[in-house]
Amino acid sequence: MQLFGIVDTRKYYLAENADIGLDVVTRNSSAIFLTWSKFPDLENGTVPEPGWYANYIYAMLPKTKPQLTKKCESFQENTTPFRKHGRKAYIRGYIHGYCNKDNMFIVPGRPNILEFVPFMEIIDIDWTSPSENRGPGVPATPSKKVAEADEAVPRKKRKTLFDPFGNGASASASNKPTGKDAARTSNDETIGSK
Repeated sequence: MQLFGIVDTRKYYLAENADIGLDVVTRNSSAIFLTWSKFPDLENGTVPEPGWYANYIYAMLPKTKPQLTKKCESFQENTTPFRKHGRKAYIRGYIHGYCNKDNMFIVPGRPNILEFVPFMEIIDIDWTSPSENRGPGVPATPSKKVAEADEAVPRKKRKTLFDPFGNGASASASNKPTGKDAARTSNDETIGSK
């Protein structure tokens, strides 16, 4: 999975729980990232409403992998980009499931029962330069539009036709054989009709 994320240290608070591996080294090489997902306009539904929605993902560099152990240990608490609120990065990695809310987060910043935070193992991370991080900060969640359903207007189902060659008229014209192929096809049809 690939995503563009912004480090968010204010929404959820990670615990420092060495029993499950959340020690200082892990905290310095992992973060909660804010990312956005777009829901399209649904033809036959009203929920969720179309627009951009905030999502949170916990992503970490795995210190247990031999090639990353020294890199993870080199991050310092006061300089690591993983602890800088608003720091932006392009991330590529694997989703392994969801975080356990009870032992990964502390109470004031723990997700509620309807919020799920996926757990992602980082394969590659590319931090944007600090100059690109200047600006208004982490964007706020867009306000949802309140749409009133018009009962008088019936909804129609829209069917999508699969046409790999474009529209049907141009496809039939472009698929007609030409030259020797046309002569061969007409001969085959003549032989088949006898």
